[in-house]
Amino acid sequence: GRSKKTLKNIRGYITSFCGYMEDCDVPIKYPRKLKIPDDAPEQEKNILQPSQLRTLFTEDTVTTRGKVGPCFHIYAFRFLAVSGYRPGEMCGLRKTDLKKTYLKFTNSINIYGELTAGKNERARRKLPRTTYINTLINQQLENLKAHGLEDCQWLFPDADGEPLNPKKLYKRWKKYADQHGLT
Repeated sequence: GRSKKTLKNIRGYITSFCGYMEDCDVPIKYPRKLKIPDDAPEQEKNILQPSQLRTLFTEDTVTTRGKVGPCFHIYAFRFLAVSGYRPGEMCGLRKTDLKKTYLKFTNSINIYGELTAGKNERARRKLPRTTYINTLINQQLENLKAHGLEDCQWLFPDADGEPLNPKKLYKRWKKYADQHGLT
């Protein structure tokens, strides 16, 4: 009844543990027949359709406690849609990562709020500053200025100026998406 991804993770943990035990010269029977059933359920990924992208780039409000107001994280959502980068990588962007012709990705923030070097070596890369990326960055910088966060070191911080946790960003996205019919 577990998903294919969960079963693959479990198999990986078991084989890694067995490999460790072998390295320590502890006799262990290696489970060679751990197979993932072909009919194991796979979670479908829902990607935004053109009409939903249109909504994302035209609607910048969210309702909180019965009041409609601007969505603080709207430029983060739009940046992720345009760039295709991981949320943790975007959350780890500092203003000092803004170079003249590119954005330099060297950090990431994990779901525990810890600053890391990224998922792997390939996570440290550059994104060219296209016209639209520049527009989003400038809009985000204006957004920070409007909220009194112009001195914040993070490019996409939380509303209090602290590093944005990807888990919290996802919750904000779900709220925005639900309110605008993007789910």
